[in-house]
Amino acid sequence: MFRNLVNIHDFIMLAEKAKQGRLDRVFSRLGVRKKERVRQAWNSSIGNGPKGWEDIEAIRRHWNFAVSGDGETDFREYVARKYLAGKNSLLALSLGCGAGANELKWADAGVFKRIDAYDLSESRIELARRKAQEKGLSAVLNFQSGDVFNLEGRENYYDFIICEASLHHFSPLDKVLPRVSSFLKKDGLFFINEFVGPSRFQWTKRQMEATDAVLSILPSKYKVRWGGDLGIKSRVHRPSILSMLLWDPSEAVESSNILPMVHKLFDICELKPFGGTILSLLFQDIAHNFLSDDEETLDLIDLCIDIETKMLKHNAIESDFVVAVCKRKPWTEANPVEQKTASTVQYPL
Repeated sequence: MFRNLVNIHDFIMLAEKAKQGRLDRVFSRLGVRKKERVRQAWNSSIGNGPKGWEDIEAIRRHWNFAVSGDGETDFREYVARKYLAGKNSLLALSLGCGAGANELKWADAGVFKRIDAYDLSESRIELARRKAQEKGLSAVLNFQSGDVFNLEGRENYYDFIICEASLHHFSPLDKVLPRVSSFLKKDGLFFINEFVGPSRFQWTKRQMEATDAVLSILPSKYKVRWGGDLGIKSRVHRPSILSMLLWDPSEAVESSNILPMVHKLFDICELKPFGGTILSLLFQDIAHNFLSDDEETLDLIDLCIDIETKMLKHNAIESDFVVAVCKRKPWTEANPVEQKTASTVQYPL
């Protein structure tokens, strides 16, 4: 209703929060500034349990195979071998680093002198620093809490820039991506591992129908929702615009514009789609049921992967997630990389 500003699922969600005694979390968001809602969303997401497709080992192997051709070769390792081999003392920048899990993997490549990593969530940065210290990587990993849009004095500075599951939180992209380009050295590389699907998670009718069909064939024990008291997941929902703005105004704010903007401002060295159009929706809130490596569980995961893969192959759906390695385009009048955009960049609506 009202172009999905609100929908019936909003009322279902409120009823669930009331059942859990967590309505205060909903009302606490009202009247809070947008940037602070983003900060709250990411601070509160730590320790939320295995709720998404990224928590399933078999799914991570599927990602690796889609990108590197080998399920046991992490795609970051693949990129490092292919594009950074023989290099050393590189300077890298990671935007929206979260708790630092990806940066730890990049540091293992052994080619970086320093990785400057930024995130808005102070609690996540503290966790990232502890992990770096435990791994003996504090000298390489420089985790900082702050608004990444205010970085200055970094033009032509970095050899490698990383955006993993963060670029879809940035807006306006026509200001952010030129800044990213300006931070790169002329021969630098920009790596993205991103959700590029529908903005504000306004899922297409086809992907929801396909996901519901796959969900319907799963045994009930695999559809018990995380938390134990929320029942069986029977279908997926398109979130309302209001709920997206309330919980995290930055979530998928311009996700559908990412690839067009990247193509405009960068030369694409390699782009690998790895699905998620069905699988990310399917496993959300029920991923904890698929952590076992018994035969039945693995067979079901393989079946789900096979359905999505064949739909992608025959162009029945488009991939919502991609990995890409890009180069900075030369400066032209049609593609200006303005150094004065820092003051104009605002946090997502």
